[in-house]
Amino acid sequence: MSQYRCDKCDKLIKPDPAAIKVGDKVSVTTSRSTGRSTRLKAVDVRVIEDIGGGEILVKGPGRFGHKVVKRDAVSPADAPTSLSYAFIGVCECGGAA
Repeated sequence: MSQYRCDKCDKLIKPDPAAIKVGDKVSVTTSRSTGRSTRLKAVDVRVIEDIGGGEILVKGPGRFGHKVVKRDAVSPADAPTSLSYAFIGVCECGGAA
């Protein structure tokens, strides 16, 4: 995870969505609401096709199937989760990783 941590401020660096290519393994957060609760789950999927317009086609395991998602809504599978970014913070100093 060191490539996602800033050396200067020790906060997390967001991955570049433009660097995601066909064949990459990425993580997508899905939500499921039942009654009064909402369940969030990270699913590891593979990029099948770059549709254009900021959207990609991904294929996941089992019932997840094929879905079109925004390129900004996915992150590399080895990147920290959005919860990690919320707790630790996002680098704004522009320091090198």
